[in-house]
Amino acid sequence: MQPILMISTLLVTIAVLVFGFNTVFSFTENANNAALLSFTTKLSGDLQVQSKSSSVSRLEYDVPSSVREICFLDKRAKQEHLPPLLVDRLQSNAKGNVIIETEDSTQVIQIDNLKFSSEPYYYCEDMSVKNRLELRLKGDLNGVTIYEPVSYYACETFDAERLEGFDPCAVLDERFWPGYQGVCCQEFNLCC
Repeated sequence: MQPILMISTLLVTIAVLVFGFNTVFSFTENANNAALLSFTTKLSGDLQVQSKSSSVSRLEYDVPSSVREICFLDKRAKQEHLPPLLVDRLQSNAKGNVIIETEDSTQVIQIDNLKFSSEPYYYCEDMSVKNRLELRLKGDLNGVTIYEPVSYYACETFDAERLEGFDPCAVLDERFWPGYQGVCCQEFNLCC
């Protein structure tokens, strides 16, 4: 009688553990899916609203942990400069210029008249390093322009090339976007 009772207890315990694990896994998966849906809906909505305004905005997002990479693609981008994720998109002429790659799927959003202020006309952010996305956008009532993030390397390079009577930092705002030089100074203490 004892062995049968022990085996029955063991089987019930295993069944409860398996059921519990599956339940927790389902809750986690549903929470991740809900977070991704909420993020993509907010991002899409913000880009659409910004495209119908005429202002410059700085938007920040907490990105769900399941997101590996986010890419924004301007139709003027040259194929030879693109990462593989975007080459496939451009070659297939598929709709969607905001690509969100997760651990197990790719989400795509179409934003009409999405542009960049300068080449290479695309921007990808590796979300495995940080789960925070910051965008600087300018609406023009007929689309939205994404300003590439301020690069320490660009600020440092322009700052290092200063000579008496010549200040390459003065062209940062023209080369990238209005206010770029100010951000170099404020965030990195360069080109001040």
